[in-house]
Amino acid sequence: MCIRDRLRSVPGIKELSSTARLSYARIVAEFEVGYDIDTALNDIKQAVEEVKFKLPREAEDPQIREYSFAMFPVMNLSLVGSASLRQKVFIVEQNCPYLDSDYADQKAYHLLGYRNEKLICYLRTFAPGIKCKESSIGRIITSIEARKEGLGKKITEEAILFLTNHFPGNNIVISAQHRLLKFYQNLGFVERGDVYLEDDIDHIEMCLECPKR
Repeated sequence: MCIRDRLRSVPGIKELSSTARLSYARIVAEFEVGYDIDTALNDIKQAVEEVKFKLPREAEDPQIREYSFAMFPVMNLSLVGSASLRQKVFIVEQNCPYLDSDYADQKAYHLLGYRNEKLICYLRTFAPGIKCKESSIGRIITSIEARKEGLGKKITEEAILFLTNHFPGNNIVISAQHRLLKFYQNLGFVERGDVYLEDDIDHIEMCLECPKR
């Protein structure tokens, strides 16, 4: 992969990982802790510009996205591992058989939290106009062994910060399980509409109104 080969020479990169399949590829560059994020972003953009002419003619321009989730010192933003945790929590633990792979992961920003190389919490976020007209958060999960540590709140707060910084002026919407109403209210979300049934579980749409800029 020509872009990955070029990125190997970018200063400050701690680790490169990639996934690819028909018509889609993703490269994740993890930088050393403390490395200047603006310098890193500029170096990545320059590297991509230098080699993108080698891509197939029908390929779209590569999209470069910045992740800066400060709560977790070690982050892996590839999709490896997240699906199994989602299946474990949403399908097995909640006894809720449904199709978790909704083909939206490719359009999402993913936040994964690890402890000792084990995935313990996860969520995904979407830019406005993908899941709904506003920004949105979904699939918020913590593993059983990491419950009651406040990780669900921490990663949700990080997602809110990420979305308000990258998509300012847009409200943030979640489809919340109704039993977690108080949890989301404490984060500033307000109910919008009536309770509805989704995968045999009561849900309610909630919205966090963000200040316009």
